[in-house]
Amino acid sequence: MLTYILQKFGTVYNAEIKHRGDTAIHQSCFYPEHKRKVLAIKVKGKNRIVTCHLFGDGRGTLNIRDREE
Repeated sequence: MLTYILQKFGTVYNAEIKHRGDTAIHQSCFYPEHKRKVLAIKVKGKNRIVTCHLFGDGRGTLNIRDREE
């Protein structure tokens, strides 16, 4: 996933883990039909800011309906 993020952004200036209440692990709002838990990370690049979802298997998405990489 990190390689994928770097390919999309080029340079990453900042990344922060987003929290939902008292935990950073939550059900994906990108895919509400899925029951998998995700870790949401807000990534700031040169030209954009995106919230990425990382799954327990190390794969993730950059935005809604993005293909898991």
